[in-house]
Amino acid sequence: HALSSLITVQSPFGPTVPVEVNDFTLGIEFSGGGLNDPYSIAIDSSGDPWITNNGNSSVTQLASNGVPISPAGGYTGGGLNGLFGGIAIDSAGNAWIPNYYGNSVTEFSNAGTVLSGTLGYTGTGLHTPYGIAIDGSDNVWVTGFSNPYNVVKLSNAGAVLSGTTGYTGGALSVPYSVAIDASGDAWIVNKRNNSLTEFSNSGTLLSGSNGYTGGGLDTPYSIAIDGSGDAWIANYNGNNVYGNSLTELSNAGAILSGANGYIGAGLNLPVSIAMDGSGNAWVANSLGNSITEFSNSGAAITGVNGYIGGNINSPNAVAVDGSGNVWVANLFDSTLTELIGAATPVVTPLAVGVKNNTVASRP
Repeated sequence: HALSSLITVQSPFGPTVPVEVNDFTLGIEFSGGGLNDPYSIAIDSSGDPWITNNGNSSVTQLASNGVPISPAGGYTGGGLNGLFGGIAIDSAGNAWIPNYYGNSVTEFSNAGTVLSGTLGYTGTGLHTPYGIAIDGSDNVWVTGFSNPYNVVKLSNAGAVLSGTTGYTGGALSVPYSVAIDASGDAWIVNKRNNSLTEFSNSGTLLSGSNGYTGGGLDTPYSIAIDGSGDAWIANYNGNNVYGNSLTELSNAGAILSGANGYIGAGLNLPVSIAMDGSGNAWVANSLGNSITEFSNSGAAITGVNGYIGGNINSPNAVAVDGSGNVWVANLFDSTLTELIGAATPVVTPLAVGVKNNTVASRP
């Protein structure tokens, strides 16, 4: 408002906007480096975004300024096959990718070299791997998307730490994504039965046989942890006619977001969620072609349409970097949008935040 009030009819710069705008957020669109139906994003310690591409079974790495680091076809090999799920970066800067069709997990060095062999890590219990997260010891947690539903824990060397069947029970049912809190506990959203399962770092079930339920959980797609250890979940169907809500649970599993979750602010089939350094939630709306922001207290920050700059088109993933830039994967355009400085800077990669108890904190 203060900037808008300085504009006069004799302004030396033009054209001027006819009405006062809500904000001056700038969005830039990037391509190249193998981007092809980008599905998920993770940010390394240098602020470089890493993206999985389902269209060509590759991984893209861009520099923090958007310049491609990976080759024109992306990083390939290592068993990459069916990149529908997530991507995670460990504290050494290596990227880990679950292969839905390969029943394996691929690891790349920060320079794009395959570290996990020709077929990836194929440990016992890995089947249709989908969601992925890394704890403070650089152990890798992977969800099994199809029945028998499970969660497999791998060491940083790719060895299975969760037994022959992985961790099971706790109402796991189409476990879509996983996040690790500062205690090292794993939180998993269950798409099919609208619940949340929590395991301790040693694999002990913490959320009971039925998991955590209520609070508007409805076809949950994505989960993120804030600095207080609370879990934030994007509900694809929600409690509204078009399905638009966020659920927040305390670290003990208590509902904090009311019976129907947080709504409004342009939520429109939300598929991905990330926290910034103030604990604010950033959400990708696949149908709304927009990004929504909520404060850590659940107050809507964006307007009724969310942020829509930078040619956002069917956003499938969102991530925040250490400079406060918000990165968005545009599924239909095979591009990446950067909303420059829109968020509070946050510690990256997420595994370092877990290790140092600085999850969703400023660097």
